[in-house]
Amino acid sequence: MVGITGKINEGLDKLATKRWQKRQMAEKLKAVRTDKGLTQKELAHRVGVSESAIRNYELMAALPKE
Repeated sequence: MVGITGKINEGLDKLATKRWQKRQMAEKLKAVRTDKGLTQKELAHRVGVSESAIRNYELMAALPKE
């Protein structure tokens, strides 16, 4: 049986993992985009999402839906 402390720790671990995933995705996206010489608008057009979606991904405000 997992106590309340265990449940809290599990929740914190999940939040930390999600934050780490956002950071990794954001850094990789921006690095690839800038290496290719693309603006956020150009990348958004190429992949079929809004420019604000690309901006939010790079700012770690959102993750793409699967």
